[in-house]
Amino acid sequence: RRAAARSTTDDDANSAGDGPTTEVYIAGLEVARELRRRGLAGWLLQELEAYARQRSAPRAALLSLSVQWANRPALALYRRYGYEQERPEDAMGWFRSTVLSPGGVLSCHMTKLLKPWEEER
Repeated sequence: RRAAARSTTDDDANSAGDGPTTEVYIAGLEVARELRRRGLAGWLLQELEAYARQRSAPRAALLSLSVQWANRPALALYRRYGYEQERPEDAMGWFRSTVLSPGGVLSCHMTKLLKPWEEER
């Protein structure tokens, strides 16, 4: 078994450089059970962030993902790496940011904005 991550990039609207960000959706990130607690998930996130920066240069990149509420270790990992749950303005917005997966499992949407490298220096 091996650690795996998948991502899809939706930057067609920004391909000409006219948009402020490139959006990268992390469709899945999983580490085989026997390889967990070794820092691999954090390493995968860092690699995905480097990929997003490369794809979006010189614009900012907005990373997003959905995670099941019951998956506390994953929630903690994403928070540790700076991902935040969307903060809707009203109850309907909260409903939109909380998703039911196909299996009917309650999940939340999290995002992280990566500024262009030039802005971080």
